[in-house]
Amino acid sequence: MKPVQLFKLPIRTIDPSAPADRDRHDRMVALVEQMLTLHRQLAASNTAHEKTTLQRQIDAPTGR
Repeated sequence: MKPVQLFKLPIRTIDPSAPADRDRHDRMVALVEQMLTLHRQLAASNTAHEKTTLQRQIDAPTGR
């Protein structure tokens, strides 16, 4: 993908004073933090069972 193509994407500006936008932002930040934590745990895991369990959590849909 070329950078010029990125400018064509409709990226919405978040209004931090709007409760709905703030909630969406907070939810996204929480999901990113959760995913980073799971990946760190996966890299540090020692057993196959632990790796499988963590990978399933990573692959699971968020439900939203």
